[in-house]
Amino acid sequence: IKIAGGLALLLLIVHTCSRPASASMLLLSSGNVIEQTMIEQERDDDMQRIVLSPKDIQRVYDGDTFFVNLPNQVDVLGRNIGIRIRGIDTPERRSNCRTSDQRSHEKALATKATVLLRSQLVSANTIVLTNLGRDKYFRVLATVYADGIDVTQALMKDGLAVPYGGGAKRTWCK
Repeated sequence: IKIAGGLALLLLIVHTCSRPASASMLLLSSGNVIEQTMIEQERDDDMQRIVLSPKDIQRVYDGDTFFVNLPNQVDVLGRNIGIRIRGIDTPERRSNCRTSDQRSHEKALATKATVLLRSQLVSANTIVLTNLGRDKYFRVLATVYADGIDVTQALMKDGLAVPYGGGAKRTWCK
C-alpha cells in the first residue's frame, strides 16, 4: 500500500478462537486515520458455548459452583475446571453467620441448593454453558442449561438462590 507524505502504521487486530471472528485494519499517517476496513465473519455459535454431558461433571461444590472436565481438552487446560453460575448467589457451605443456629440454617440451605443443582446436572442428557466469561477467582462464569432449562430457575423458585450481579452478597443468616 502506498501512502504519500509520511509514515504509515498498519494495525491488525484479530480476535480468534479457532478462526478469526473479526479483524480491523487501520492505516495511520502522522496520527490521522487514513482508511479503516472492517472484516466481519459470522460468529459460530459453537465457539460461544460449551456442551457437556453428565459424565463431564466432576463434583458440585455448592448451589452456584461446580467442577467439570472439558471434553477434547488436554488435562492442564480442561481438567477439574470451576464453573460459577452467572447471575445468582446461593447459600454458602462455609457460613460466616454469627450464631451456630444461623450457621446451621445457612448450611442446611446450602446443602439443599447443592443437591438440587447436582440432580439437575446429572439427570440431564445435555448441559450447555453459554454467556461465557471469568469471575474474580478465574472460574468460568456461565449461564447453565440442563436439557434446555436454565438451572437458575429451579434454585430461585425454591428460594435457594437470589439474583447476583457482583459486589456485596446478600446474607443468608436468619
